[in-house]
Amino acid sequence: MPLLCSLLSRRRELLCFLAGVVVTFAAMKSSTSDPAAAPVSASSPPASVRARPESADLAVVASSRPAAASEESNVSRLSEALSEADRDRRFESLRHLADSLSESDVQAALAMGARIPDANDQVEFLRAVFAKWASAQPAAALPAALAYPAGLLRSETVTAALGAWAARDPHASFEWIGAHLGGPLREESLVTVATSWAGHAPEAAGAWFLASGLKSDAVLAGVVEAWTDLDPARAAQWVEGLQEDQTRHRARRALVAEWAGNSPDQAAAYVTKKLGEIGSDGLVGTVANSWGAHDPRAAAQWIGTLPVGEIRDEASSTLASIWASSDIASATEWAEKVADPAMRSSIVQALALTWGALDPQAALDWLASLPADASRKKATRSTLSSWAATDAPGLETWLAAHPTGPIADEARDSLDRAARP
Repeated sequence: MPLLCSLLSRRRELLCFLAGVVVTFAAMKSSTSDPAAAPVSASSPPASVRARPESADLAVVASSRPAAASEESNVSRLSEALSEADRDRRFESLRHLADSLSESDVQAALAMGARIPDANDQVEFLRAVFAKWASAQPAAALPAALAYPAGLLRSETVTAALGAWAARDPHASFEWIGAHLGGPLREESLVTVATSWAGHAPEAAGAWFLASGLKSDAVLAGVVEAWTDLDPARAAQWVEGLQEDQTRHRARRALVAEWAGNSPDQAAAYVTKKLGEIGSDGLVGTVANSWGAHDPRAAAQWIGTLPVGEIRDEASSTLASIWASSDIASATEWAEKVADPAMRSSIVQALALTWGALDPQAALDWLASLPADASRKKATRSTLSSWAATDAPGLETWLAAHPTGPIADEARDSLDRAARP
């Protein structure tokens, strides 16, 4: 019954919304001959969005406006899109509708977007509207985006518009950002434009970043990541050519993170050559994290070739945590074959911690099969800590059945630690 009520409520909400859209389209249609007669409601777009464009802009829109689908057809398409339960497919349908409607009538698209009841659906729709609008008329689209109240809708529509504009005129986009934006939205917008530019002209985007004097990690990462997607080898050359040590270290992190997600073996080869250099410590873990999610056996083989020491042990721990989440049997088999005591201890600790949150009794049984040494004792404590943090009642039940012994004492300590504020 609750599910039925929920579905009926959702249906009533959608029907009311669609009725509002029909009224909005009707009002817009009637206002074509008398713009002053168009009513303004709380659900209307911001004033600058509703404003009639200047005559030159209006001429551009009118000249590119094909015969649009009927209002009824657009409402039907919107209804179909919003009724899609799968989030990704729903967003894709909303983007297609927004793109299509914006091609013929931006104002109608804005009005439709203003009436979409769900905030996430609305943002996805209006992002596509502003991207389409700004690709032809950035000078009109961006002030309209800024007219929204400060918050998610403003930041998303502004960055969508800037991303579209940057694809054809990044210099003008940066100038507009400098003149109109500040604070976090300025930083976010700089990242958007830099990433868009580097996605098709990375050499130029890289040169701009160096000339700009910016110290932003996010903007640097945007340039490097987009360049790495296009040509990781050339991106690596640019990174290695950076003169300032801190800038080069930050750029390496962005390069390896993106490269490892696409070609982890190539990223691993690059990182291996940097071992021992200042700032290279975290790069091994980045590769282990990405590679372990896709091919943990290959990642384990690479880690095994690294020099003995703390970096290899930390990478082993990272891989063990990831592997334990997807294939604990293979992960434990790997741990048991590792000969180096320090590396094996790091792996066992990570497995115990992760497994303790997934199947703690199985983790304890496995740990009991290992040599009774300090490493096993520490790993047992890790398993019990995870168990207490994720399922305290389950651990209490286990403790009632096993009230005595060293593990029972450690279980009580774990429960006490988990209960502390």
